[in-house]
Amino acid sequence: MLGAMPTTGAMRGNQIMSRLAELLGEDLSGMSSGDIHGAAANVDLILPGRITIYFFFNKQGYRVGHLMDPFVSMP
Repeated sequence: MLGAMPTTGAMRGNQIMSRLAELLGEDLSGMSSGDIHGAAANVDLILPGRITIYFFFNKQGYRVGHLMDPFVSMP
C-alpha cells in the first residue's frame, strides 16, 4: 500500500527518514512509502518482519532519493 506523506512524518528512533537517507528536508516536497510484509520481506531466517521503502521527491517532483528500512518482529 502506497501513501503520500510529508517528509517529517516517519521516524526511526529520534531521526526522521529523510535525515537517515542523508537528504535535507528543506529541499524536499514530499515522500511516498510502501510496505512489504510476510515471507516476501525475507528479513530474517526464522522471524517474520517487514521492509518499508521510502521515496523522496524534490520541489520539481523528481525522485531524489530512497531508503529501505527492514524490521524484524521479535517474539
